Amino acid sequence: MTCWTDRICHGLFQRHLADNTREKDSVGFEVLLMAQALERCGDHTKNLAEELYSLIEGHTLRHPPKRVSAP
Repeated sequence: MTCWTDRICHGLFQRHLADNTREKDSVGFEVLLMAQALERCGDHTKNLAEELYSLIEGHTLRHPPKRVSAP
């Protein structure tokens, strides 16, 4: 599952790298670093939510249960 922060970060990187009209200044680079930090924060938040769910519900969301095939 793709997190919304992943899409934002990748979109910012693509826009920044594709934009040839302006100079690549340090401010643009800092925005990319902030976007990357936001993406990482989203990843940690998603992992924490999955961990809490597994502790409360007793099963994980990461690995769906295996289906038992009928003989």
